[in-house]
Amino acid sequence: MHSYMLNKFLHCNIKTPDGLLYSGEAVFVRIYTDMGAIEIHPNHANLVTTVTFSRIVIQKENGRSYVLARNGFVEFSTDSNTLNGYFLDGEKGGSVKYESIEDYRKRVLQDLHSKDDKNHKYSIRFLKKEALALDKMLSIEEE
Repeated sequence: MHSYMLNKFLHCNIKTPDGLLYSGEAVFVRIYTDMGAIEIHPNHANLVTTVTFSRIVIQKENGRSYVLARNGFVEFSTDSNTLNGYFLDGEKGGSVKYESIEDYRKRVLQDLHSKDDKNHKYSIRFLKKEALALDKMLSIEEE
């Protein structure tokens, strides 16, 4: 039997440009990717996927940790049994303030509708992605 098949835990790193949000062992990690929710367990197949917004649930041997992450990707390497998440923005904890998100979403949509395609292509692309991320934030159910 191969030694990699005996892994009880995987290693998980969640990073942003501001620093490391989480690093440690996990029984599994649940992430809401752009393709849907997935759980990554030790010895998972190699994986790379994008994430617009996710409440990442890190199940540890004794409890859970949560990270809110936005605009990035995750990759799992079978060789190292490691999940790495790289995000432009994120924070520790799993609390989403729905009222403030909804207010921000309304402002983003107003800005999006006030721009013309000709002069604001980059702004429009950013605002569309931001609106999608906010919709995902609002749709994630509390656990």
